[in-house]
Amino acid sequence: MNILYSLVSFLFIVSNIFGKPIPTLEGINLKLNENELAFTFFSLSDGEATLIQHANGENILINTGAPGMKQELKKQLAVYHVDKISTIICTDIQTCTHDDLEWVITHFDVQQVIVHSGNEDFVKSQLQHQEDVSLHIWSNGTKQMLLPELIAEVVYAEDTKQRGMDISLSYFHHNIYLKNTFGKKSEEELFRKKGFPYRIVKLPYFGKEGSVSRKLLKNMDPEVAVLFHSKGKVPSVDLLKMLHEDWIDVYYTESHGNISIKFLKDNYEVITVPVSNDEE
Repeated sequence: MNILYSLVSFLFIVSNIFGKPIPTLEGINLKLNENELAFTFFSLSDGEATLIQHANGENILINTGAPGMKQELKKQLAVYHVDKISTIICTDIQTCTHDDLEWVITHFDVQQVIVHSGNEDFVKSQLQHQEDVSLHIWSNGTKQMLLPELIAEVVYAEDTKQRGMDISLSYFHHNIYLKNTFGKKSEEELFRKKGFPYRIVKLPYFGKEGSVSRKLLKNMDPEVAVLFHSKGKVPSVDLLKMLHEDWIDVYYTESHGNISIKFLKDNYEVITVPVSNDEE
């Protein structure tokens, strides 16, 4: 029976990869109460962007999508009633392009930009005329409280312009892992720090084959895995099969639309909102 269920679930996610989402509603209020927090993984035509919203009204944006995603990002932020962003975190320069980053800083009253040391020079050049914006440089082991009870720690950061950084986030007893690198070195660093398990994992490189090992998944032991979409790419079938064999709920932005994970003090809930990115 378990094998049959796993097979049906696996076939469902694979078939949905090629489906078209339907349009969203005009506005979404996640109705965050005291001590509640929400991560929303945006369904863009290309690239990664994640919105963190706190019950106190503060917003954080992680990445801005692939180049040329400004209009889609603008639409998504409006749907979630975002008019101010306190912090932007750029995990690598491919997901925070010059024009889109500058636009977000200008239009959403951004107070701080966070990057890893390998991308410091790139972002400094963009902040020359942004006197009210502070730049924070993260490196391996950096720990910072981003919002009340939300603590971020850099588990692994590569000091190159081509790669990003892996970030562990804790909120009360919830552990979230945003994996943005892949390879033996980054996995060894996570094993060394023994930060397991993680309830929620954002997987790297749009589910590229070999982007995460079975050993790492077994040790992380997530309940939910999130995959972003990249234009012209689909997640590895072997990776999807491995996730389902390990009874991990898989959410893929191309299939499910926007994926919101609402964290309460003692548990969490996943909310999906279908999205259409077709031009009107």
